[in-house]
Amino acid sequence: MTVELFDVQTGFGGSEPGQRQVTAVDELLADMRRLSIARALVRIAPDTLESDVVRANHRLFEATEAHPELVPCPVVVPNTAHDLTPETSQVEEALDRGAGAVWIRPGRDAWNLEPWCCDRLFKVIECCRLPVFCLERQVTVEQVARIAERYPALRIIYAELNYRAHRVYLPLLETHVNVYLSTGNNYTMFDGVEQMMAQGLEDRLLFGTGFPVSDAMPAVTQLMYARIPAVARAAIGSGNMKSLMEGIKR
Repeated sequence: MTVELFDVQTGFGGSEPGQRQVTAVDELLADMRRLSIARALVRIAPDTLESDVVRANHRLFEATEAHPELVPCPVVVPNTAHDLTPETSQVEEALDRGAGAVWIRPGRDAWNLEPWCCDRLFKVIECCRLPVFCLERQVTVEQVARIAERYPALRIIYAELNYRAHRVYLPLLETHVNVYLSTGNNYTMFDGVEQMMAQGLEDRLLFGTGFPVSDAMPAVTQLMYARIPAVARAAIGSGNMKSLMEGIKR
């Protein structure tokens, strides 16, 4: 059976300390072809030195316009300092540009996850049913749980997970039906997918790789060799992300 792959944890064009060259969009596309990955939800990555949200989103939209297999995941920020466009405008632009999710990075973009700071942003996103993407190094598990409880119609994609934290992730998904996990680096753990399947949580797993920070092959291997039914493999590979995108109100 051929499994269609939709990578939710990847990107290009970002930089980090000591890095002399950035990963170009053509390098990402070549890696996708190498591993038969059909589509990808993309960010500017790595993001260690990427602090200009407006500039980063512009570069992201410009690159993805020419490549329909790349689905943009732009950064959104509460306009609490009145230095950006209003939250509604940010989300409308993301929808107009074909975004499959929006990315939040509170610490990097200097805002707070308390309701008095971000409630307006999350309510706009929740209304559009646009998934929110976040990384564990930027948003803690406790914060994800509080967001999921506060905004029950908001779908959250959680990535860059700790492969040793299944005792946390299993109850997180069992308690909050609006949380989804990426299987990309660092989640590539022994029997991780099988354990999720045993608890009936395969509909909450999304295939991801972690490229360009890590090689994409381990994530592909984990999914393809997981001891799960073909229908579950197809759902994790691309079906679950497609369903999330089909629910977006554009």
